[in-house]
Amino acid sequence: LTQDIVQSTLCKVIEKLDSYRADAALFTWLCACCKNEIAAHYRRLGRRPREVEMDEGIAETNPTGGFPAAYPAGLEERLGQMETAERDGKGRMH
Repeated sequence: LTQDIVQSTLCKVIEKLDSYRADAALFTWLCACCKNEIAAHYRRLGRRPREVEMDEGIAETNPTGGFPAAYPAGLEERLGQMETAERDGKGRMH
């Protein structure tokens, strides 16, 4: 699904590249376009994306880029368990 949304976003961005006004960085514009494509996907499904509660430790950023310096212990495992439970409860995820 992620690859499909990214591909769809890039196809639309290429078609509308002439509308880019450089008010923000190109990467920021691309991210906004991708966010809109994700929202459109969920609108087509008639539902909202699952909200995930953030741990306090994730809000810490590294000095070079704004991404978390380190995820709290066990976060990946918990997310994997949530995905497995969702997949098992609702059938195979695509």
